[in-house]
Amino acid sequence: MVEYGFLRRNESGGFQLGHRFVHTVLENAALPVLTELRDTTGETAQLWIRRGDERICQFSVDSEHELKATLPEGSRLTLPAGSSGRLLAREAEALEELAANGWVESVGRRTPGLGSVSAPVLSRTQMIATICLAMPLSRIKESPGLDFGTALMQAAHRIEADLAQAHER
Repeated sequence: MVEYGFLRRNESGGFQLGHRFVHTVLENAALPVLTELRDTTGETAQLWIRRGDERICQFSVDSEHELKATLPEGSRLTLPAGSSGRLLAREAEALEELAANGWVESVGRRTPGLGSVSAPVLSRTQMIATICLAMPLSRIKESPGLDFGTALMQAAHRIEADLAQAHER
């Protein structure tokens, strides 16, 4: 049971529920916000983390449109592909864009016909993840960032506030 994540041993040798039953603080903070972000924008909302030279999709709440940008949870992409990849790789141009706008966008850069806009999720001033909205360019009015950047930044700040509150408990 321990090996498969259903139970874990605590310091005193007893057993507690394992990771298969326990939601992480990040999951508890991110999933409701990503779902609301998807519902208000109509586009796919994702949370990405960095692992080595890759980024991993931790959570994805897919657009309900028939034509949508989507990658399943657990997808791995090399850095710096896409707006989240550029941020997680700390690409100089992306950091300048972040400083100027509060978000980083990609227009057909990783996948022709698709766009995205991403913002960092900070915990104690450190970037621990990014949230991303991904969409077909056919639905963009101005640019991914100009269309959705403000909503995305507000969502990132809500996740950060929830994480900070959880750390205080």
